[in-house]
Amino acid sequence: MFKVDFEKAYDSVDWVYLEEVMLKMNFPSRWRSWIMKYVTTASASVLVNGCPTDEFRFERGLRQGDPLSPFLFLLAAEGLNVMIKAMVWESIFTPYVIGARNEVTVSHLQFADDTLLVGVKSWANVRALKAMLLLFESISGLKVNFHESMLFGINISESWLHEAASVMRCKHGRLPFTYLGLPIGGDPRKLCFWHPLVEKIRKRLSGWMCKNLSFGGRLILLKSVMSSIPGVGSVWWRNVNSVRVGVGVRDNRWLVDNICRRVGNGRDTLFWLDPWLEECPLQRSFYRLYDLAKNKSVSVADMFEAGWGIGGEAWKWRRRLFAWEDELLLGYVGKLANIFLQVDEVDRWVWKLHSSQSYSVKSAYSYLSASETIISDSFDRFLWLKSVPLKVNIFVWRLFLNRLPIKDNLQKRVPSVRSVVAHDIEVAGHFDGASWCG
Repeated sequence: MFKVDFEKAYDSVDWVYLEEVMLKMNFPSRWRSWIMKYVTTASASVLVNGCPTDEFRFERGLRQGDPLSPFLFLLAAEGLNVMIKAMVWESIFTPYVIGARNEVTVSHLQFADDTLLVGVKSWANVRALKAMLLLFESISGLKVNFHESMLFGINISESWLHEAASVMRCKHGRLPFTYLGLPIGGDPRKLCFWHPLVEKIRKRLSGWMCKNLSFGGRLILLKSVMSSIPGVGSVWWRNVNSVRVGVGVRDNRWLVDNICRRVGNGRDTLFWLDPWLEECPLQRSFYRLYDLAKNKSVSVADMFEAGWGIGGEAWKWRRRLFAWEDELLLGYVGKLANIFLQVDEVDRWVWKLHSSQSYSVKSAYSYLSASETIISDSFDRFLWLKSVPLKVNIFVWRLFLNRLPIKDNLQKRVPSVRSVVAHDIEVAGHFDGASWCG
């Protein structure tokens, strides 16, 4: 694995290269002219002894802090993506392959200027990477800082890695390392794996006197810290989907729920895990059968060829099915009776929110805008509205989740409280029929 470090990425993008990328990606000519006028009219001046000099024009680069610059940089980075794919296609670079039957090829991971190149151990790959990065540098203007870039290896001798790093003129890194703010290469089952992440969050929180903050202030602090660490919020906040709009923590389930697989030959679609027959994967709608299945990663094509009718060879279970499970399978097989595969067509993802079945920003925006007004339950109709004070929103939300520090909850947390509280136990249900006064 080679972790690429770009030197002053935004400042060195070549304008001619950027326009050529937009041309290759079929951007309309009028759009390209707008973007290039916007980019090429940038100017600056320098303070000399406190006095500004005459303004001068730039000849390359993107403006830091401009909201459009990150998107333009993604277009510039797309050139590297195309080059890597071409080298893999021409067998110049050999990527890493995962899986025996349903192979997944991984050659590179890109997120803005954070790039990770992945391949098998070979001197041909080392030379190909070096040549490709130098070529991309000369074309795009994005200079690779080899002295700060790192080469990592898994189950590779230290001597070979050291020699390869000398050829690349880069650092020889060791696992685990950090990519997109998360540790890569360690064992997540061990507590020590999470220590760097915990320390990072603790440092960000240490500047705030959390005990003196209101719940609204704590929410703002939480959103600030969580949004700055990629991939963390999606793990810790799955149980607040019903109030995700009000809390403001991003949730990407809406994207997963609005795509599905259009099956052709069935080779690239997983029978249990991909949403191809119904709105959701069969793993969720027929969880009992999925739990009993021996092969949970089998493809649709393999199931079809083995025979998925009653008594077919496709059904292999960890034990014999009970009578009610046989009835469940019978209803399931009925849904498969009219499914036929198209040998000449490949499987593909489709977007359910547009008639063309292709993703569009407009359809996604319309869906998200409409979903903000959807209310999951009559109890929280007034929750997370801007007209309601934040402290009221949070109080009712905690009441709804039964998280208020009332006597009943305090006794569950600290049994010793029972000896000092009155015999009249206070529970959240008392609030349900209460009349609220101003």
